[in-house]
Order: sequence, then structure tokens, then C-alpha cells
Amino acid sequence: MNNLSDILDNEGTLLIFEHLTVEVHLWQIIRDSSNQIINWQLIYVNPPTLKTWNFKSLEEIKGKTTDEIFGIGASEHYMPIIKKITDENKAHTFQDYFPNLKKHFRFTITPVGEYFITTGDDITEFIDEQNIIQNANQELERRIKQRTAELKSSEAEIQTLKGIIPICSYCKNIRNDDGAWDKLEEYITRHSDAQFSHGACPKCLTKALEEAGLNEPKDS
Repeated sequence: MNNLSDILDNEGTLLIFEHLTVEVHLWQIIRDSSNQIINWQLIYVNPPTLKTWNFKSLEEIKGKTTDEIFGIGASEHYMPIIKKITDENKAHTFQDYFPNLKKHFRFTITPVGEYFITTGDDITEFIDEQNIIQNANQELERRIKQRTAELKSSEAEIQTLKGIIPICSYCKNIRNDDGAWDKLEEYITRHSDAQFSHGACPKCLTKALEEAGLNEPKDS
């Protein structure tokens, strides 16, 4: 099929277009004297398209170019895609966002000779859900990284004593890596985050008082 006249003259085809919930646009390519594409003009749109574009009838926009309908720059925006489909002679699907409508659409443009058919579907709800999921995943990743960093920091702060510790059976001093003997509390303080507070157990306290003459020794 080299033109859209057959489609436009086919009542059955138009009836299908009229009842589709997706947008349908039919465009005719405009070329210059050197056969280069310079623009395209509207031939037909279905009711969902008119609703999205905020027009009451096809007659208001039929025969107009993209720039005339949407403003200067619209044709330039879509020109690479139109050239692509005409050069390759095959359909192309892409997504686009319209700030004035605050909506995302998925379009498929199909070349038909010197014409092309565009179908568009509002995927704003789908994109919004994707963004919510993506933002949730990013927040989860952020929290995981933060928690991992906190755990690594805590792990770095925690020092533990492992393995066999050589301790004297009599004075309880501990032999260090250099072969010298450290007091028990000095060794533990050096190899961990533990801190000592000194006191005396009842047995040692009684013995110390007796040695100082501050308490009567008990009979053995």
C-alpha cells in the first residue's frame, strides 16, 4: 500500500480507529525539491487523539503540520524518528513525555509509502508506578549501604582476644609477642576496648586489712 487513500476510504478500517482507546494519527510526508523530508501534515486522528490534544473536531487541525498544531520545534523534535522509519521502512516504538499534559506516552510509528501511521498509548500510570518502585529500591539500597557502613564501623571499633594466651600460673602476667611479660590488665587493655576499675574482693580485702593491722586475724 503506497498511500492512505485506501484506508481513509475503507469505512470498516475507520470504524476500528474510531473505537480504539489508543490514539491514532495519520500523517502525510512533505518533501522539498531535493526530495528531503521537511515536515508532515495531518490527514486523520481518532476521538482519543482529539481529546488528548484538546480539539473538538478533525477539521480544526486537518492539513496542518506538527509545528502548526503543537508549536515551533515539534517537527524538529520528531524529525530523526521520521527519517529513521522512512529510511529503514519499518515501524519504530518509543516513549515521550509532554510537560504541558504531565503525561507519558508510548508511540509506534509505521511508514506507509509517503505517509505514516502513529499510535499512542498513555502510560503515565505505569511510569509513575515504575518511578515509585525505583525510588523505593534506591531508598532501600541507601539504607543497606548506610547500615553496612555502620556495621563495618562498629566491627572496626570492636577488638577481641582470640587464640591461646600464655599466662603465668603464679603471678598471672601474660607474655606478649616480644617475649616480655605484661600485667594482666595492661595486656587486656592493649588488645581490646575493655577498661579496668580496681577494687577488692571480700577475701583479699580481709587479708589486706589484717596485713595492715586494721583487723584481727582469724584463727586458722
